Amino acid sequence: HGMKPEKFVCIPNGIVKADWEIPFHDPAVYSDKLGAYKRDGWFLIGYTGAHGIANALDSYVEAGRQLKGKKIKLIAVGQGPERERLMEKVRQLHVEENVEFLPAVKRDQVPELLSQFDALYVGLQRQPLFRFGVSPNKLMDYMMAGKPVIFAIEAGNDMVAEAGCGVSIPPEDSGAIARAAEQLAAAPAQELQAMGERGHRFILENYEYDV
Repeated sequence: HGMKPEKFVCIPNGIVKADWEIPFHDPAVYSDKLGAYKRDGWFLIGYTGAHGIANALDSYVEAGRQLKGKKIKLIAVGQGPERERLMEKVRQLHVEENVEFLPAVKRDQVPELLSQFDALYVGLQRQPLFRFGVSPNKLMDYMMAGKPVIFAIEAGNDMVAEAGCGVSIPPEDSGAIARAAEQLAAAPAQELQAMGERGHRFILENYEYDV
């Protein structure tokens, strides 16, 4: 728009470190269900947050078709205007074994919830607006949780690639989501841990609000 670049300052979303120093509840939210899945050998990928149009969760649900017969479960936790329709889509596609929706949790339960997943997913619609970059607060949470991230956003920036903490794929592509899920599920535990640690370190160094 012609403004001098030095007049522009981008203040992105970030992390309040104190939010992550609160002791977990005992038992942790959904720990019975998620713990049972893990004991049964499932690799759990989580999405947390709004279920809206911009979040492009149709492709997340559709990825369940390619994961049939595999011990990979895509779980979405939250609420929003698209939730009921997406849950009906799960039934229509008969992917109930691989895709599950759970009710939203309180904000202070997010850290303990994220700690129970093996990897986390964030996606947005393909929109020209995002060419300027994105700063999703859920991505900050995911990286702070120290988990590998599937990043399905086409934008002017890619924090996951920058930090080396996951897999970046095209948006709204169910096949790419399924392949990324299989890639992470097949990775050695120490590799997943190293990815998560890189993301955690990146957030503390660059996106902690005191910084």
